[in-house]
Amino acid sequence: MSDYLFLLESRLSLEQWQVVADMEEAADRVATNLYLTGGAIRDLIAGLPIDDLDFVLEGKISKLIRELKKKKVKILSENVGLQTAEFLFPSGAKASVSMARGEPSGKKGRGSKVSVGTITSDLKSRDFAMNAIAISLNRNSRGLLIDPANGIADIQNRQIRSLHNYVFLDEPVRLFRAVRFRARLGFEMNQKTAAQMENAASEGVAEQAVGESLSAEVQQWARERNPLDVLKLLDKEKFLQVLCPRLTGKNIDWKRLTKVNRAVQHLMNVGLMAPSYPLFMYLFTKKLHSRDRKNLYKRLKMKKSEIDLPTKLESAAKKVARQLQTKAANKPSFVYELLKKVSPDILLLLLINYPPGKIQTRVKAHLEKYLPLRARLPWEEVIEMGIPENSPKLQKIMDELFFSIIEGIARTPNQKLKLLKKLVEQAL
Repeated sequence: MSDYLFLLESRLSLEQWQVVADMEEAADRVATNLYLTGGAIRDLIAGLPIDDLDFVLEGKISKLIRELKKKKVKILSENVGLQTAEFLFPSGAKASVSMARGEPSGKKGRGSKVSVGTITSDLKSRDFAMNAIAISLNRNSRGLLIDPANGIADIQNRQIRSLHNYVFLDEPVRLFRAVRFRARLGFEMNQKTAAQMENAASEGVAEQAVGESLSAEVQQWARERNPLDVLKLLDKEKFLQVLCPRLTGKNIDWKRLTKVNRAVQHLMNVGLMAPSYPLFMYLFTKKLHSRDRKNLYKRLKMKKSEIDLPTKLESAAKKVARQLQTKAANKPSFVYELLKKVSPDILLLLLINYPPGKIQTRVKAHLEKYLPLRARLPWEEVIEMGIPENSPKLQKIMDELFFSIIEGIARTPNQKLKLLKKLVEQAL
């Protein structure tokens, strides 16, 4: 295993590493070269958390999709024309794949023609050098790092450098992306890229960002670990006003977004992702006039189901809040059973919509105490004691042990061990 693959395995979660293995196996079956690219490699080298798994295939993706379906991988979206797809794996981890593209046409203006290419041409056609790095997942070159634009040096120098003169003209949404990367990474643009961006912004190029690419960029804001930092810099650079002239200053609920930021950290600490894109947009634009909000949603091509979802989430959160204030919620086991069934969006709403008290205390206990404890239960030890893996017996033992601990029945290490041995003996 190469140094980069070893480092990658040590930094990814078990679920993410399994995604890499599944993608690698599927590509091998269809005899097509596969590479892990973009943000994952950038963040790996920068020493940052790795949230995105983006793959590039040297060829059309249809055969790969068929192989992944055999492993019960769900296809979240597929664009046949652009040859891109997003997947949800059985573990809950997500990934995307795209066909390797040729280099840009070099002509001034939006929408350079897309052509089939190699991994090298694909990387050279990207926006910034720091995003133009890949690791091979192919049998004969597994672990090979490909860096045609010397992006590693840019990451080490903490700079954002464009790869060609028309980077913003070809794809106006890159103006928004550049600001997002500055906020997330703390990098600065080099002199040439800063000048390109200033010229494009002054010519009104940002206003030309529309459709799927703009929608995808705004969805990325919702996935950020610190969305508040991204929104504040976008506001400072006046890019939010490009989306909607009134989306600035007092028309943004910065106080509530600060609460959202804190809630996002709580959820991410236990592997939960929120807010969803619809809920993010609802919280982000709540102070806008309904007419402005409607126009913005239309520009982002939001579906009616997405627009309606936050109202349903608010209603569901109120119902859960009422249950958290009942006498039954005095029992930790009741709180765990209740909250393990609700979505991360509802947990986020409970954290931001209610003042300090029973609701906040119980939600935080679930996130900071119950879920981490559940993850630390001695699953492997019990399997070694003779209980079959993935069996109902194993699940029952772990449930009884877990509830005994959070209810205060088994407090000391000796009490926990004694109880565990008793449960195993009863099951054998």
